[in-house]
Amino acid sequence: MISLFGRPEKAIVKTNHLVKLPYPKFTVHGKNRSYLKFGIDKQEECLKAGMKPNESGVGVDSEDAYAKVSFIDNNGNDKVETIVTPLGDYGKVMITFTMQSSMKR
Repeated sequence: MISLFGRPEKAIVKTNHLVKLPYPKFTVHGKNRSYLKFGIDKQEECLKAGMKPNESGVGVDSEDAYAKVSFIDNNGNDKVETIVTPLGDYGKVMITFTMQSSMKR
């Protein structure tokens, strides 16, 4: 059970990074709504290509990798919206992880 917008909902959550054919890497299905996300975080790919973490374009998804949300609105209309992928920040994650690890010692 997860909470969506403060309401408890039952949902199915799937992820798979080992898929050869184009297939959503993340899916979430609930009553009257679905979320599909194609592609994985681009930060690692950019860093391996030699880009610097603070360089423009690092971690930016192409439009075909944006998430799609399909839902039925309050008027019963079927809607599909695109969600632009927010930028991640591996640096912040690593700093937080390092700080938490050192505090446990």
